[in-house]
Amino acid sequence: MTRVVVVSLQTLLEDALASPHKNLAGDVRAIEDLFSPENRKVLKQHFPGIFAFLSFHPGADSGITSYIRTGTLSSDAGQNIMALFTFDSRATAPTVLRDQSFRSWLALTTTVHPSYTLVRSMFKDPVVLNFPGVIFFEDFLQEQNPIYIHISDSSNEDAVRQQMRSLFALANKAYQSSWETGNNFLDLFAQALQKERIDYERGRDVSLREWFVNAFRILSDKTSDIVSIVSLFK
Repeated sequence: MTRVVVVSLQTLLEDALASPHKNLAGDVRAIEDLFSPENRKVLKQHFPGIFAFLSFHPGADSGITSYIRTGTLSSDAGQNIMALFTFDSRATAPTVLRDQSFRSWLALTTTVHPSYTLVRSMFKDPVVLNFPGVIFFEDFLQEQNPIYIHISDSSNEDAVRQQMRSLFALANKAYQSSWETGNNFLDLFAQALQKERIDYERGRDVSLREWFVNAFRILSDKTSDIVSIVSLFK
């Protein structure tokens, strides 16, 4: 059985800034320090691609939970996309997804689940979002209007995998085109979604720094984390 290892996004960012190749000394302690103007340029070099944050309830959206547990999320996303999701405990060191992972959130209603709160913060009221979903964003250096897409059949693992692979393929193609043409990734991705007749919502002007700082504060109060899959083993 494949076992999935996750680690905190904060740890990944701190490790990038502590790289000896970047001439930075010491550990980054304050969340705000991660996103100083100097550090944002370093982070952009380490993470030049895009981010996809999955927002789901582990009980109500069991197909997404199963999809993550199988371990194909990171390979489905590809090398240009860092797939992220919330985790119900801190993962400052590599942490194995276990049977009990996510269980502490099963009793939470869908209206108060932290991942939904984090996505809603990217939109102006009175936008009504259908959950669960995935939101795409990029760039540590400037404000942007992220793109949110509803995951339509969240109870079926195969359906989730098929939809996510389709969205990742469109996002990767738009990202490659943005590098080749110099056009904005999110605008190109929106055009690709329109062509495929996929519904989406565009968020408010928001900086990645602002959102990450707010997210880390909210989740640290709940002793939880934003994580990415870093390895698999059997």
